[in-house]
Amino acid sequence: MIPRMEFTLHSSLAMADGSRRETVDAIATFDSDSLRLVGPEGNEDAFDLRDVIRIEAKDDAIRLDMCDGRCLGLDRTGGRHDELLGTICTSKNKLAIADLYPNEVPRTKGIEGELRKQSAHGTPGTLERCELRVYHDSLVILPERSEIIRLPILRLVSVGVEKYSLIVRSDDGRTIAISRLGRELEPARRAIANSMTDSRSRTLGPLKSLVPEAQGLEPWALATADGRMVGLAELEVGLPGVTAAIASRLESAGIGEYCRHLVSIGSGGLTRVGLRRRTGELGTVDEILMLVPIVSLNGGTSGNVLALDGTVQSGESRATCFFRIVSRDSFRSHASSIDEHDLIQAIDATSSALQSIGFRQDPFLLSGQGLAMAENSRHRHIINLIPGANELRQRFIGRVVHSSPDEWAERIGELLRFNVSAASDDAVFA
Repeated sequence: MIPRMEFTLHSSLAMADGSRRETVDAIATFDSDSLRLVGPEGNEDAFDLRDVIRIEAKDDAIRLDMCDGRCLGLDRTGGRHDELLGTICTSKNKLAIADLYPNEVPRTKGIEGELRKQSAHGTPGTLERCELRVYHDSLVILPERSEIIRLPILRLVSVGVEKYSLIVRSDDGRTIAISRLGRELEPARRAIANSMTDSRSRTLGPLKSLVPEAQGLEPWALATADGRMVGLAELEVGLPGVTAAIASRLESAGIGEYCRHLVSIGSGGLTRVGLRRRTGELGTVDEILMLVPIVSLNGGTSGNVLALDGTVQSGESRATCFFRIVSRDSFRSHASSIDEHDLIQAIDATSSALQSIGFRQDPFLLSGQGLAMAENSRHRHIINLIPGANELRQRFIGRVVHSSPDEWAERIGELLRFNVSAASDDAVFA
């Protein structure tokens, strides 16, 4: 719970259509999940902090961009600009932790230091107080006056100590330095290093269960870990026999016929697979994900989709999900063909976003109207926090529930034809 604080300030609101609300003096207060502004006549506006997608601070002004297109400006804080900014960021970061890690106890928390972010170009940033936490699969940094930083443990390439600072580097070229950790410097380094070792060790399990006698599993295990997707043909070259092992596992799960059909109508050579090992109430389960491009069928009268299936679901909830490769106008205007660069880019973006959301379906199944409802603010927040999630929603076409294989295949044919004939990219197969 955020301690109740009040700020006297000046507020202005720009609407999504470009119009502006009257600028007023106001009293700002915070609840656990909202910012409330009370005007001079007692009228009140509430803003859900989960809907803030960007916080920008400059001089004495703070700008909050909302996911619905509105922009809230706050200034004239009477010298309390930093305090207000810190309250907003602390509140929003606590909501991010609650929504992204609802039932997870961090391995390490409460380690405080000073953060200096550094870009891929090596440009150092400013210092600010922060808290460092290590979760099962993420290194999380909660800055005092900026937004949460999340680094997947599997993306970290090194952690060390340089000039009394903790230095963390990721595989995308980012470097993060945290100083003034005091006695917590070595425990923090050790906690991150141990987490990196444990994560890499866990990645071997799912692949080893498929091809227990194979050599050189480590790089392939990392490439397919936690649902990260790699080309099946490429994986077969590195680990001969893995394709047959995956097919056998899909057959045992009762979805072999469904996946074979997708590959038969798709560009099988571009099929990607990812593996996950998850521990839940029913014990440890290894899961297989498949993403199959279906580019163009029947002379271009259907296609332009990526089909997602796998063993991550069970029973009546099993379904095949579909995502657009390129815009429908582009597909039609290019004689139902897709440039190879655009195809690979779509596969990369879709597989990366799916892995980032943990292959949960709520972020893209909810309609725009449903997502805007107050009770779905947590889903809005997760979508805004996770890179690529919004683009994934825009690419989503629909899903076909696993019924009898023949009925399911017929419905897929309908979806593929619908995707080509629909006029707007917003149209979703019912």
